[in-house]
Amino acid sequence: MSGGERSTLDESLASGTSLVLHPSEKVCTNTHKVGDNVLATVADAVPAPNGKTIPAGATVTLNITALKRSENAKDAIDMGFNPVSMAFCGDTYPVTAT
Repeated sequence: MSGGERSTLDESLASGTSLVLHPSEKVCTNTHKVGDNVLATVADAVPAPNGKTIPAGATVTLNITALKRSENAKDAIDMGFNPVSMAFCGDTYPVTAT
């Protein structure tokens, strides 16, 4: 974005668009619970269909939807997240994902 241009996300990202996110804190089964929100930053810029760009470093608020400790070392931990909002260029946008 250039020179004070206000960013808008009036359209959806294309189906299947992936965002690489880095959490701002360690998310653990013993320190977090379902319903907690955590912050993450976008790793790489993502072009939006309206010609704008979601910049690297944008902040995404994620709600924890699943969090289950594994019963033994060979089992995977179950973690689920749902995006709530995204903030960049001084604005915050609600996010819905399907």
